[in-house]
Amino acid sequence: MPRTPTDAFPPLTAEQSAVYEALLARGPGRARDIAARTGLARTHAYKILGELQALHLVKKEEPQGKVAIFHPLSPVRLAALAEKARAQEEARYRAAMAALPRLFSAYNLLRGKPGVRFYEGKEGAREVLEHSLSARETIYSFADLEAIETHIPALNREYVRRRERRGVKKRGIVPDSAFARRFLANYPEGITETRVIKWRGAPEAFNTVMQMYDATTSYLTLGAAQLIGIIIEDPSLTRMHRALFEVMWEQAAVPLSEGGTAAQEGAAAR
Repeated sequence: MPRTPTDAFPPLTAEQSAVYEALLARGPGRARDIAARTGLARTHAYKILGELQALHLVKKEEPQGKVAIFHPLSPVRLAALAEKARAQEEARYRAAMAALPRLFSAYNLLRGKPGVRFYEGKEGAREVLEHSLSARETIYSFADLEAIETHIPALNREYVRRRERRGVKKRGIVPDSAFARRFLANYPEGITETRVIKWRGAPEAFNTVMQMYDATTSYLTLGAAQLIGIIIEDPSLTRMHRALFEVMWEQAAVPLSEGGTAAQEGAAAR
C-alpha cells in the first residue's frame, strides 16, 4: 500500500519525508515508481524529488535514452538541515521577542497610554541608542560625557559613526568641565552641535544620558554595577522636555576652549 505522507522528519515536509523514506526503504526508482509508493500524483512526486535534490538528499541519474532514476543519499545531511532550521527558528523567536516592546508601545499609544520599554546591560543600551537612529528630526540630548567614556566608550563611538552615516542631527547640552571641553575639542564636526552649562558650585556627575526626538524620550543610566535604559513614547512628555532643553540651550555656552567659564563664553556668544 502507498505510504500516506502524514509524518515528517523535520526540517522536511511530510511529503518530502514520505518520498525520501520510500527511496530509503525500497531503493532507487523512477518518478512514477515513487509516486506509486507514496500515493502522490506523478507530477507532484517529480516536484518533491527536485526539492530533495536541492537539499542534497536525492541524486538524479539520467542514462542516455532512458528514464531518470532517483537515488537516496545519506541522511547525515538531515542533521545539518535540522541545525540550520533550529538556528532560523531561534532567530525568528528572538526577533519576535525583540519586537514585542515596540508593538506594546504602539498599542498603548493607540489607547492613549504612554509606551514604556525597559532595557538592561550593554545590549539594552545599544537598543536604546539604536532606537534614536530612526529619528525623523533633530535629537535633543542631555549627557554626562565622562560617564559615557567610562562605561560605554566603544558603543558610543559606533553609535556616533552610524548616526553620522544616516545624517541624524543632534543638539546636546553637557555639564561644563575640563573633561567635557577636552572631549569636545576632538569631537567630529558636522551634524552635532554641543553646548556646556555651568553648575553652581563644583561640576557633579549625574551618570545619565537623556534624548528627545519625535514623540520619544529615552534615558540611559550609566554605572559600573548596572546599565539601565528606558524608552518612553509620549508626545506631551517629549514636548515638555524639549521646551526645557530650549530654555537651557539659550543659557548654555559654546565650549571654545578648556579655559574660561561657561558664563563668560555664553555671554560672549549672546
